Amino acid sequence: MGADALDDVDMPYEVIHQPAAQSTAADTRAAITALADRSVDLLMVVGGDGTLRDAAATLGSRPLATLGVPAGVKMFSSAFATSPEAAADVASRYLADPEGVGLRTAEVVDHADHGPELFATLQIPAVSGGVQAAKSVVRHRDDAVELAGLGREIARGMEPGRLYLLGPGTTVGHVAAALDVPHSGLGVDAVLDRSLIGADRSESELLDLIDRYPACTLVLGVVGGQGFLLGRGNQQLSPAVLSAVGAENVVVLAARSKIAALQPPVLRVDVGESAAEQPLRGYQRVRIASGHSTVLRIVS
Repeated sequence: MGADALDDVDMPYEVIHQPAAQSTAADTRAAITALADRSVDLLMVVGGDGTLRDAAATLGSRPLATLGVPAGVKMFSSAFATSPEAAADVASRYLADPEGVGLRTAEVVDHADHGPELFATLQIPAVSGGVQAAKSVVRHRDDAVELAGLGREIARGMEPGRLYLLGPGTTVGHVAAALDVPHSGLGVDAVLDRSLIGADRSESELLDLIDRYPACTLVLGVVGGQGFLLGRGNQQLSPAVLSAVGAENVVVLAARSKIAALQPPVLRVDVGESAAEQPLRGYQRVRIASGHSTVLRIVS
């Protein structure tokens, strides 16, 4: 659970828990208990919302400084840094002056049957910047009405013989609803001639589809409160898939309230290993209602 990575950088360490085989949630809880018993200065949890939930449940009321390092599929919680690099920056700034920086409360949110749900809170470094906001959910009736109309507009404009890839999220789900086809919600679905030809496709399956139907459009939503466009909840949309689709064939949809809540008002992309490898750069048009759009800068 991390020892191999530390071997690679020749960093001294102590193994405090050894999984019997492939690590499980029980191993995560055991390791966190061992770390907390050693009174570490900062607990850094690498994973997604489920791993962070395990950490919160294990710590209970212990006021241990904790920070999530994003490495999962869906990260709704506000206890995560915006990227692994940002986590390193937040950690170093906090550890340099724990009393001066202090701690603040952050939400641990995970996906439930009815949508994102608050499960616990954690104490994270009170560093400005580098930590994401909790995922926001469209609650305004006007947003829902506008997104439904936008979904119908996208559906009406679909070209015969053109492949459409519908990304995850409830916003893109309005397009599927307008087509009267199922939407996997957390995966990427393929539509051709207004019919579903593939649900929850993997990276290799998406590349095969694009090879068969090179005229392709990718429809994406924005993770509310965080601004992530790629790299959160859509890992199958790799640089190879984005390159095959073409940046000019990416359509982004978002509710007005989601865009208004972004602080700062940018779109985040975290796919390649470096900024130069990110498939989308510059500025991106975002459609917010039928006949209405805005433009946001993309950052990595």
